[in-house]
Order: sequence, then structure tokens, then C-alpha cells
Amino acid sequence: MSKIRFLVIVFAAAVINAPPPALTQESPTINAAVLKRYFEPKSVSQLEWELMAFNVTWQGAFVGSSDYITSYPVTFDPKAMRFVTSFRVSEKRDSSDPEPFFRLPRPRREAVLQSGIDYLKKLIGQYFPELIANPNLLYVEFRLRIPGGGSSTVARYEKGTLILSE
Repeated sequence: MSKIRFLVIVFAAAVINAPPPALTQESPTINAAVLKRYFEPKSVSQLEWELMAFNVTWQGAFVGSSDYITSYPVTFDPKAMRFVTSFRVSEKRDSSDPEPFFRLPRPRREAVLQSGIDYLKKLIGQYFPELIANPNLLYVEFRLRIPGGGSSTVARYEKGTLILSE
């Protein structure tokens, strides 16, 4: 009985430790052929590289509820020669929020939006120090999602100035 038990254990171990069919010798070769185009060298500019690195840091910097705003990735507009991004503005931080965004006094709404801009400038300035002295290099829109689809721009930051759309 112990010999049978030993053989069952050895067989089970062999089956458990055997590579699955997808990991056979042929699989890496097949996968390499399928993914071949992704291994070809590509030229990336210093701006593109730094912007990608920045967006990894920026991702999730503002996520909705606690601040009324949610951040989105920053892109570069080569025609306008400036960095562009947007924030989504939420009317409420949660469903039972006693202070909806648009009922806040104007100075407090401006402070909420400006806090997003200030944090964005602080972080992106580590990658692009030129932004600190040149506010015209950054354009930001704050958008409110409209029920039923679409969005409305409630504020924008342009040439170093926050402008509410009221």
C-alpha cells in the first residue's frame, strides 16, 4: 500500500510541475513572431519621454470625491506649443454631500480648482522646469459631465490665469 501511495504522490507531483501546453518550446517562438513589430526600435523625443514619465506620476493624483476634481493625463499640443490637460469637476463628492460644488462660494470654488492647477504645476515643473516661468505653456480645462451625455467647460486656466465660466 505504501508503494502505491508513493507512486501516486510522484505521479501527482510530476503532473503538477509539468509545464502547461502553452509554455512548450514552440510557444516563445510563436509569441515572438506575433509580437515582432513591438520589438522594432522607435525614435522618441525627449519631450515625449519626459511627458510619459510625468503622466505615470500624475496618474491618479486627483481622483474624484474628496476634492471635487479628477485629473486626466497631460498631452502636448504641437500646434499651440503648450501642454494641455483637463480635470473633471464633480458636483458632489459623494451622493449625500451637504456641500455641492456649485453651491460653494466663488472663492472656495476657485480655491478647489486652483489647488489642482498648483499641484499640477508643482509636479510637471520637476519634468519641465520651463513651465514655472512661462505660464503660457500650460492650458487646462475644468469640465462638468452633463446628464444625458456631453460636458460643459466650467473653468479654464490659460496664460497663468484661472477663469471661471459664469
